[in-house]
Amino acid sequence: MTVISNPVPAMQKSTNILVRIEEQVIIFLRFILHLAMIIWFGGKGKTVSPVENPLLLRSATKLAEEIREGKLRCENVIEAYIERIQEVDPYINATVERCFEVALKEAREVDSLVASGKYSKEKLAEEKPLLGVPFTVKMLLNVKGHLNSGGCQCFANDRATSDAECVALFRKAGAIFIATTNVPEIGMNMETFNYMHGRTKNPYDTNRVAGGSSGGEASLIAAGGSLIGLGNDLLGSLRNPAHFNGIFGHKSTH
Repeated sequence: MTVISNPVPAMQKSTNILVRIEEQVIIFLRFILHLAMIIWFGGKGKTVSPVENPLLLRSATKLAEEIREGKLRCENVIEAYIERIQEVDPYINATVERCFEVALKEAREVDSLVASGKYSKEKLAEEKPLLGVPFTVKMLLNVKGHLNSGGCQCFANDRATSDAECVALFRKAGAIFIATTNVPEIGMNMETFNYMHGRTKNPYDTNRVAGGSSGGEASLIAAGGSLIGLGNDLLGSLRNPAHFNGIFGHKSTH
């Protein structure tokens, strides 16, 4: 008598066993990696304090509207963002150069312009839609008079002689520049670290990175220290750190 058996069930059983073994190995390796990270970094890092000033929770369009209508003093808005930067930056290391005194001077000029009644609210909304709105700039973009090193020691003393076009457009729209932000060296990394200005950290957990190459912008905005940030993006340099920090990064069309 010849007995013919079907080998398929036995093969399926062996395959299932191998898959389960593989799953358990992956779980074990994840556990070891997690344990190593805890030992190396000391567990979860610090989280920056929550935003308490309601001025920091308004959108750019709402801020601009209330400033040109005289409901808000621009100086108070800029002061709120300066205070927040001073509060959170020791933990996240996001800014490179700050321009607080000039920003406050420009804010007072905005308040004087609004109070003068020289222009109607409609005219201001049309010509200066970002009037009084604070913004920050990734250090890979030119801001006149500010460092333009890209985090590279070779260019440690280089300063921009003019504004990048996008920066100039923001200023023309009435926005107020307050700080430049950190980048990886020449923007070539998925996290933000260089030997000139150090590592930018994630505001939700300072033992985690902020992404790159616009990590300084993303971290500062997520921490409530900036409202709008200007950066650039070739292979995710805006979008990647935006994901890391839970905010929105837009790569414009060319």
